[in-house]
Amino acid sequence: MDYLQEQLKNQAQQAMSKKRQSFEQMVHALDLLSPLKVMGRGYSYTTKQEKVIKSVQELSQNDTLQVHYKDGQVQTKVTDVKEDEDDRGNI
Repeated sequence: MDYLQEQLKNQAQQAMSKKRQSFEQMVHALDLLSPLKVMGRGYSYTTKQEKVIKSVQELSQNDTLQVHYKDGQVQTKVTDVKEDEDDRGNI
């Protein structure tokens, strides 16, 4: 009986260890995808009237934009809009 209890205890510990490791891997993956972490790697996002810009088709000359960085934002004005001639922008 003691042997079976020890086996059960060992199997439960192994199962918990695997679950903990899986959980830690998922937390790490989510951390890498965190918007703040992404911006910390040098990325930014741009808004126009508090709406995120996803395409140059949403922009016109003289539009005022806000470029958001990890530590603040800047306001800028569009001087020219050029669309790609190929479909590389269709991700």
